[in-house]
Amino acid sequence: MSGTTFQAYIEQQKRQSPDDIELWNEMEKYYNTKLWHQLGELLLTASKNTYFSTNGRLVALYNGVAANAGASLDPMVHAKLVSQAVLQLSDHAEANKLLDKASAFVKSDDQATMSVNCAYARAAIEAKELTTAEKLLEKVDLDIKQYPGVLDNFVPASYHSTMCSLYRTKGDFANHFRHAMRYLNYFSTATLSQKAKLQLASEIAVAALLGEDLYDIAEFFQNPLLEVLRGSPKEPLFNLLTAFNAGDITRFESELQAALACAPELEAGQTTLQQRIRVMKLIALVFAQEGVSHVFTFRELAEQCQIDESQVELLVLQAIANKVIKAEIDGVENEVRVRWVKPRTLDADMLTTMRDRVAAWRDNAAACVSAVENSTNELLVGRIAAATITAQAAEAK
Repeated sequence: MSGTTFQAYIEQQKRQSPDDIELWNEMEKYYNTKLWHQLGELLLTASKNTYFSTNGRLVALYNGVAANAGASLDPMVHAKLVSQAVLQLSDHAEANKLLDKASAFVKSDDQATMSVNCAYARAAIEAKELTTAEKLLEKVDLDIKQYPGVLDNFVPASYHSTMCSLYRTKGDFANHFRHAMRYLNYFSTATLSQKAKLQLASEIAVAALLGEDLYDIAEFFQNPLLEVLRGSPKEPLFNLLTAFNAGDITRFESELQAALACAPELEAGQTTLQQRIRVMKLIALVFAQEGVSHVFTFRELAEQCQIDESQVELLVLQAIANKVIKAEIDGVENEVRVRWVKPRTLDADMLTTMRDRVAAWRDNAAACVSAVENSTNELLVGRIAAATITAQAAEAK
């Protein structure tokens, strides 16, 4: 593409969006004076403007400016911009055509190539070509692991975000949730619109609830993104997730219908969800019980987990099979002895409980030391007295 095409794009934008005249003038200045670094920074900043969020305007921005600048722009600018732009294309062939154009400009840069490959994979997922997407993502995963330097956060963020899309499409909610947590480690949601934040938080909340072998979701509660659900139409999801994380069956049941109304996809996983909340309750019971030995009767577990006593063994076996606990079931005494619970992220209430227990242990240890010291002093005095009496007796003889 020639410089004329760039000029034509700028002139068109000046006519269509006169309110952004300063942006178009600045873009024109940087392009014509070949200040490529400044142009790249401006493009990435401008791409977050709501003006570019609709009507394929990001695609037009990439074709009109970035593609014309070509290899003069930093490859990561191409990768970041085209990764956003391609999301505005519903036609798979058109998406690949745009990505092919970007690939020509980033092929000399490993990080940018990984990022564009993630965009290819996302386009394949949208087209339901999951095998193609999986192969691309396997290569990106290997490239990330073998990369010798420090990666731009955009690269692992793109990888984990695309993995979320893949697993969500496949209905593998547990892996969706795990990759979502990694994605949030590399990406600041502060740059997202409120609508985008709400959608992302809702998707992760649903994945946390539907992930069949997920029993540690407290990490999500430490991320400010979850708070977006409060006060929104999706607040019932927040309430249900909170009850689930605490193993609070009564509250869980009271919040379930409202959550189903705002997230109908939960309906299909209700049976598994009912089983998992009871395992979460079992974990909570072990954590709440003080002392080294954690022994529960079948009756106690049945009452607390709101199941029939005949189902207790099945519940415990399910927890053992998922490697959440290690325990022995005594069918003669109708008891369960829990030896180990899988480590999990502690929420604020759990940390408070741990603090109180450590304080109690410290006080008990101090009392024990004091008792030993006092006993030692008494024993020492007694021995000195006995020695004195013995000596006096010897002298008398």
